[in-house]
Amino acid sequence: MRYIDNPNTDPALNMALEEYLMTAPKFAAMEEPLVMLYFSAPSVLVGRHQNTFEEVDLDYAEAHKLPVVRRRSGGGAIYEDLGTLIFAFITPYRRDNVRNFRRFTAPVVATLQALGLPAELSGRNDILIDGRKVSGSAQYTDGKRMVTHGTLLFDTDLEALTQALRVKTDKIASKGLKSIRSRVTNIREHLPRDMSVSEFRQALLRGLFPDDPLPELTLTAEDWAGAEAIAARRYRQWSWNFGHSPKFNVQLRERLPLGEIDVRLEVRKGLITEAKIYGDFFGEREIAELETLLRGRRYRRSDLAAALEGVDLTAYFGDITVERFLDLLVP
Repeated sequence: MRYIDNPNTDPALNMALEEYLMTAPKFAAMEEPLVMLYFSAPSVLVGRHQNTFEEVDLDYAEAHKLPVVRRRSGGGAIYEDLGTLIFAFITPYRRDNVRNFRRFTAPVVATLQALGLPAELSGRNDILIDGRKVSGSAQYTDGKRMVTHGTLLFDTDLEALTQALRVKTDKIASKGLKSIRSRVTNIREHLPRDMSVSEFRQALLRGLFPDDPLPELTLTAEDWAGAEAIAARRYRQWSWNFGHSPKFNVQLRERLPLGEIDVRLEVRKGLITEAKIYGDFFGEREIAELETLLRGRRYRRSDLAAALEGVDLTAYFGDITVERFLDLLVP
């Protein structure tokens, strides 16, 4: 692996830098994984398929000047600040690495355990300490390279996290807990020996790169300019971070093992005139492709089944069959 030191704390530029390292021609042929450990200023990141207006308390975000940025990866909304350590692995695409979060988080878990913490990987993509979440991961790919990234709650402002994120009642009920605050914890609270977030970053760095010297790759001014261009084109745009939601008159939401799928349909004279799919699932392909397949179809199971014939839904959601998806669309 090669390590990239990223001193930037602008969340939009950080998302753009990850994308640049995945897509830029100068990195495209690299077989060595690239690794970054960095921080972002207080902000909220929403998953690729989520409805920003429902996931974030926008009044709170505006009052506290929190940037709201949409990721290219799936998963749920997260709050991050300078007490949150962010990790990113940029690697060549391998089919067996898709949604294989354990492969990337195993060294993180091992480092936490070496610090005396009872850390464990749980569910799809979470790291827990004493049953409470300290980390979540997400992933996306362009078919040639992929980004696997996640956050580590070290000394995060959990009160701000709770206030910034709206919580769906079904998500709380499914976990049998009362609030976000009761589901998460900071790593620092559990350490047998206190350390700063900078010291924690160094500990994780040593866990990832135990041998000296550190194999560092230095970014050029051209690299930063390339990342800034992506930030300006995507991550600083309202149309990307918020978008325009059509009027929906049918909402179909269900929580499955792969995550939540939330389908909004506008149906006129029996035809689906608009379709949007949100959720915290992880997909390889653009969900807009599936939305296009649904538009113009009669809102009947047989017509939707015909539209989805031969479609590999696992590429969009993970482990789900066409029949199961149809059960959601036409209850």
